[in-house]
Amino acid sequence: MLGILKDDVRKQLLQERGLTLAKSISICRASEAAETQAAFNESGAPPDVNKVASRLKKSSGAKHKSKQKPKNRKPNTKPEVDCCYCGYKHIRDKQACPILREVCKKCGLKDHYA
Repeated sequence: MLGILKDDVRKQLLQERGLTLAKSISICRASEAAETQAAFNESGAPPDVNKVASRLKKSSGAKHKSKQKPKNRKPNTKPEVDCCYCGYKHIRDKQACPILREVCKKCGLKDHYA
């Protein structure tokens, strides 16, 4: 039993018949939990608890760009429609399309996304 620092836990593991890895982990965890609880009962203070925080940070959407309608500076009275060139919503006018004069990275042609 390498790596077991507590003599009583090592002795308990050696006495166990048909010991498996899962069983030995369970015994070690139970021993650690019992030791922590005993220390709490003796001192009256709660054991140290470390907060587990999420690694994901809330973002304002700047990291993941989704299809958003382009910001037009002039208020328009024409209805906005789904553009067949870029997929955004804007007025039905090719000059208002943000893809105008852009080159497709897939096929090399102008005025559309692949």
